[in-house]
Amino acid sequence: MKKFIIIITLAVMALASCKSSSPISRSSSDSVLMTIDCRNEGDLKQIIVMRLRGTKARNLQITPEGPFLKIRAVFLKREISPIRLYTLSNDIKNMGGVLQTLMEENRGIVVQTIDRSPVN
Repeated sequence: MKKFIIIITLAVMALASCKSSSPISRSSSDSVLMTIDCRNEGDLKQIIVMRLRGTKARNLQITPEGPFLKIRAVFLKREISPIRLYTLSNDIKNMGGVLQTLMEENRGIVVQTIDRSPVN
């Protein structure tokens, strides 16, 4: 009987640790979308992605567009202060190779994801 309980407990813990695709934010006013246009350079991309991950970015998307990249990330307002978000945006905008940064209200659903894609 003990083995059965241990197996059931391990199964429940394993299922709970799987990636969840349930929405974190249902309201569009709860999050901010940051879009960054920059040159398609590995070092620049790595620095930007590390900065975004360090500030709890969600729904991180990197889209190559020829010699440029479009990087999009969503931030929950309850996790990051407006001043910190503004500072992050300015720091990224001042990097060499960044063409522009744009912040706007997120109109999509925020899904909690862990980005395990390679930074290269």
